[in-house]
Amino acid sequence: MWVFPKSGPFDSNRKSKLDEFFSAQNAATSIVREAIQNSLDAVRDRAEAPVHVRFTLSEHDWDDIEQFVSTEDSGCTLNDHTSCNDLGSYAEDYEGQRIRCLAIEDYGTNGLTGSTDKDKALSGSNFVGFWWNEGITGKGRGTLGNHGVGKTTLTRVSGMSTFWALTKRSDDDRLFLVGFSNLPFHQLNNFSYLGYGRFGETADDGASFLPIENGSTIGSFARTFGLDRSDYGLSVLIPAVSNNIEHGSILEAVLEDYYWPILRGDLT
Repeated sequence: MWVFPKSGPFDSNRKSKLDEFFSAQNAATSIVREAIQNSLDAVRDRAEAPVHVRFTLSEHDWDDIEQFVSTEDSGCTLNDHTSCNDLGSYAEDYEGQRIRCLAIEDYGTNGLTGSTDKDKALSGSNFVGFWWNEGITGKGRGTLGNHGVGKTTLTRVSGMSTFWALTKRSDDDRLFLVGFSNLPFHQLNNFSYLGYGRFGETADDGASFLPIENGSTIGSFARTFGLDRSDYGLSVLIPAVSNNIEHGSILEAVLEDYYWPILRGDLT
């Protein structure tokens, strides 16, 4: 379930970063560069096998997406937030449409390891760095977690400014499903929202927000979008990607930036 925090009396009205969206010429380059570099940083055993990164483009009916867009506010969905008028020219209603998605999956890596405690911002946890930190790199190295622009890169290539991530962790063998939506401050149904939202579940005591670990939900998500998380690593699903990101531009970006790691046998 998605949660978008409401703005309080002392919260700033956060400026939109949507105008910083990548140009059509470098969207594929940016997403390829960010994803592969962080996967290489998270290699599980350099002597055992190369890192394998797979990019998959697919289209899905809204019914597929709809299973995973409910929010904590009754009757309100992720689509209501991403299509609200405050987003201006970037607002788009995806309900009922075919959604073009990009999946990025890595293998031979560790996944999002480390503490899941939001308050462990400087612990070096790759999980906290990926899901919670903004502008904080921590001390560790890990899949999409040690570069401060990682989440921004992923959300900027999405027409919904959103991604989901499914990880299997090498440190404890656990599977987690999370999501992040990087919207600006906006108003919806007479409420003011800080902008960003996260996909997960609220703890029973209401004191923390946790990754989804329910096997049925994770299995349904993986089957719906054709994700393979049988091995350790990270699978990211980005909905509503631009037509500028296609197989040719992805391949060109891979060869341009990762020619040598491929030749050395470090990357496939």
